[in-house]
Amino acid sequence: MREPILKAVAVPFRLFWAPAEVAGANMIVQFSLMLMWTGITGRSIMPFVVTIPLAHAVIVAWGSKEPHLSNMLMSWGRSGATSTKNIYHSKGTKFAP
Repeated sequence: MREPILKAVAVPFRLFWAPAEVAGANMIVQFSLMLMWTGITGRSIMPFVVTIPLAHAVIVAWGSKEPHLSNMLMSWGRSGATSTKNIYHSKGTKFAP
């Protein structure tokens, strides 16, 4: 009973051997750029036939080195630099509300 739960936590969801969220974001960006390229220049989409698998291969290599890459990138985005304002006049940053 515990094995599927441990496996789901230990091995995050993958999309064609890459972390799913990162691969999905890559596909969205690549297809958006491809459509803009075709609409603006009117040229062929052949450069994107090369860059889409190349970028995915980089994500697969990066994801195999760090299996929880999606979670790391999501937590990095949430932990931006926050500024605090001191209520009491003093030197340095105090985390008083």
